[in-house]
Amino acid sequence: MKNSVLLILLLLLFYGCNRNPGGQLQLIDLSGDTSTKDNIHLSDISDNVEIVFLETNDSCLIGNIWDIEVTDNFILIVDQSMYKMLLFARDGKFITKVGTRGHGPGEYVQVVDCCFNSNGEEIMVLCNAPNREMHVYDLNGKFIDELPCENLPSRISSFNSKLYYHHGLPSSQFDNDGYSLGVLDNSNIKQLFKRPDNNPGMALAIHKSHFTEIGNQLSFWEMYYDTVYYIDEQSQIVPRFAINHKENYIYANGLIPIFEQSQSIGNSTVMLDLLDCKDYIFIKMAVERKFENVIYDKSQECLYHIGDRLMINDIAGPIKFWPFKTLKNNLICSVHQMNELKESGKDIAPITHTDSRKNSSFWRYVDSASLYDNQCLLFINLNRKNTKNKCEE
Repeated sequence: MKNSVLLILLLLLFYGCNRNPGGQLQLIDLSGDTSTKDNIHLSDISDNVEIVFLETNDSCLIGNIWDIEVTDNFILIVDQSMYKMLLFARDGKFITKVGTRGHGPGEYVQVVDCCFNSNGEEIMVLCNAPNREMHVYDLNGKFIDELPCENLPSRISSFNSKLYYHHGLPSSQFDNDGYSLGVLDNSNIKQLFKRPDNNPGMALAIHKSHFTEIGNQLSFWEMYYDTVYYIDEQSQIVPRFAINHKENYIYANGLIPIFEQSQSIGNSTVMLDLLDCKDYIFIKMAVERKFENVIYDKSQECLYHIGDRLMINDIAGPIKFWPFKTLKNNLICSVHQMNELKESGKDIAPITHTDSRKNSSFWRYVDSASLYDNQCLLFINLNRKNTKNKCEE
């Protein structure tokens, strides 16, 4: 741990004197007292929520939403429980199913990750078919191409007309020179960043990493290391945020439920997830066997500790929520089952919000909907002009 702290201090010293494409390296210190809990309402960080009810019919029934990708015109849903991808219009109207499950050309057995290409006109799908492959589909859901894919990537992102790959497996698992992060360049995959395999006991980082487009940069984080990296338009990668934690910190095992690891966890701090966007970083941890949700305000360089509670949407709510995913243009998305919405507000103290439940078209829709209707998505714009500084309260 002492070596890790020394490394963080050296990075802070170096990048504090040398500007990089992402700005100065900032330290997020989670090692201090987390006993103070802040009540965070959505109106503290945003003033705009877009509500989307996904259409429900026999052609687009959704079980469990595994991933969401969004453009100005489309919403792509990956339903891992039903092994399918569904394309919706931005208003929630169903358009088409993307691809077909199977073992034939252009078919997939399981979707690993997906994204729209940079202009939003094609869908890139990382899949098992049954081997790991990269498929390309048009907006009619038809297979049109296959791209190079090597070393079992686990995440992809299209940024600045380039396709980026992340690998959760340690490079020692490969016969060749494996890497953590690469970019497709002229039909060849170029290595950008390689993780040293010095933690043999750690879990695989598959689905424990995230790409987020922030302005003219691509944010990247994986659970192996306590650093958020930024990638610029020239594919240069630099550390942007370093996370300091308690000395008894360990990494979460993504393959075993967190509270079943009783012998290895003990009183340790475990980072479960990190979501980065333009103004905030959302961090989910397990501290001494209890969940801890933390929000880091980048501009104020301070933390909101809200314990095991969720944020409260007092704009469209009252609805408890935590970001499902961060999206470009400073959007975050939360996903809500219909039965969850029907029960919302019963355990939340009365708070001020835009419309009363009685007069709100949102709540009239919820109350009249079936428990089996598809999910509701909330797209929350964090571009608030006069954000309240809760750090000084």
